[in-house]
Amino acid sequence: MKKDLRNLILIYLGFVLVKTILSYFIPSSRALADDYNYLKMSESFFYHFSLKVHGIFTGQFYPLYPILISIAHIFQDNNLVYLAIKFINSILSSLIIFPAYYLSKEFLSEKKSLLTAIFISLLPANFALTSYIMAENLFYSLFLISIYFIYKSFKNEDYKIYFFAILFSLLALLTRIHGFILIFLLIILFFVNSLKKKFNFKYIFFILVTIISLFIWFFYFNETIYSLYINRYVSLINFNLIIAFIIKFLSYLGFLLLGSGLILMLPLLISFKINNKNFKLFRKISLVTIMISLFLATIHALGSPRYYYALSNLTLVSGRIIGRYVDFILPLIVILNFIGLNYYFNNKIKTKLVKRFTIILTLIMTFTTSIILTPLVPFNNVSLTFLGALRYLIDLIFYFKVSFEFGTTLISFIILSLIFISLPLINYYILKKFDYRKFISLLLAFTIISSLISVAAVYYAARTSWYYNSEQRELALYLNDIDKKRAIVLIDERDGGDLGGPSYDPKALYVGTPKSKYTVLGYWLNDELIIGDIRDSKADYIISTYKLNLNKLYSTTNGIYLYKNELK
Repeated sequence: MKKDLRNLILIYLGFVLVKTILSYFIPSSRALADDYNYLKMSESFFYHFSLKVHGIFTGQFYPLYPILISIAHIFQDNNLVYLAIKFINSILSSLIIFPAYYLSKEFLSEKKSLLTAIFISLLPANFALTSYIMAENLFYSLFLISIYFIYKSFKNEDYKIYFFAILFSLLALLTRIHGFILIFLLIILFFVNSLKKKFNFKYIFFILVTIISLFIWFFYFNETIYSLYINRYVSLINFNLIIAFIIKFLSYLGFLLLGSGLILMLPLLISFKINNKNFKLFRKISLVTIMISLFLATIHALGSPRYYYALSNLTLVSGRIIGRYVDFILPLIVILNFIGLNYYFNNKIKTKLVKRFTIILTLIMTFTTSIILTPLVPFNNVSLTFLGALRYLIDLIFYFKVSFEFGTTLISFIILSLIFISLPLINYYILKKFDYRKFISLLLAFTIISSLISVAAVYYAARTSWYYNSEQRELALYLNDIDKKRAIVLIDERDGGDLGGPSYDPKALYVGTPKSKYTVLGYWLNDELIIGDIRDSKADYIISTYKLNLNKLYSTTNGIYLYKNELK
């Protein structure tokens, strides 16, 4: 085994171990309703080889991740199941170090490539999500693996590697909808290469395979794709929303600059001075990927009025940023930055050019100030949790606020805006005054601190959350104690309500649409859950807020009852 691969494997195992230990202390997952659906889909696959939630198929959630974590249900006890899923997440998310290293090695030395890979692995989006039952743990690694094979296939024009490029792109597509970006990228590159060269049947073959794969998946999940993106193109017809699109697009771009490291800004632009054939190919692949990703994220934001949190009536600049919709391209930003950084310290770069880049970045960061209006907390914005913590600290100092709130005060907005706008100047100063070793040391220190802050925020949210401390959890644990076997538990369909919004109802037993329902009870019960009519004779137990003529085993303070169905 080569020395660099051996070192890489050891570091990989180290990341798996550290993530597993840190996530062990986080007692629950509740990112969104999404994590509940992934949990129940994995349970359904383990017991029935289907991908249903409460007996209902939902095309909104893709199959590969729940299939992979389904093995965790061998433990049956949901506390152990959750522990096993966190371990699987640690294994899957830490895999990103391999494509990060080998992509970097195309342009950097072994040592610098290893530093780049470690830095990418330390990013909060790759380090702090293992306690969430979310497909991001798998997708981020698969996405970068796909990019690596796409680059290698077009660099070497090796049709064997084309196969792996398509394979991993399709696996990414089986994990999250954003895998479409890879398919589009492949189609674009195939067509460009076909135009540059003589007619080649192999190119045509791979184009057709890719397009067919795309359309099959589009047909299968057409409703999801339509609802998330296609129907939102109409928004751009309005002139005001065109302006909003530009602002939001730049905001997401600024998010990537902030999320990839506060002082990794100027090296990105400096990398455009590199005139190397292979690097041009990688840069082209990266830029196309970044632009498509930013475009889709922006369309999604503009098409959802509920994502607006205004400081005043300035909705053009107040749209909510959802960082997890672009976090997967952060490694590409980082690699480009590290290559640019290496080029900067090894070549004489004109000061005037760097100053121009600084002005461009300052303009981008000015638009990025709208991010401050967004809740900068996990799960959606785990990459910028350190800014959320800073905002909380400012509010604590000036307003004596001791609670985490989504609102933004005027002072915190002004202070953070000034920091944002001054960051390119700080970056310029550090580049001038620091050597490569000091720059990297500062960068790694910041990233480690940022990731630990994100982990701490995830821990705090889990420990203080209403769903972890709820009486419904206590009811579920009681049922686990009295019945160790896998039973059929019916939740009264009359007891739907709001479980997490402003009109939160502590007596609500489930929430959702006809195609997607989630419960608090389901996080802790490994039983077969049914949401339906209490007259269903198949159920072993019934949970309801209504008084029924059955044997009552347990009741909560708010009047939620657990019954033994003796009529079965």
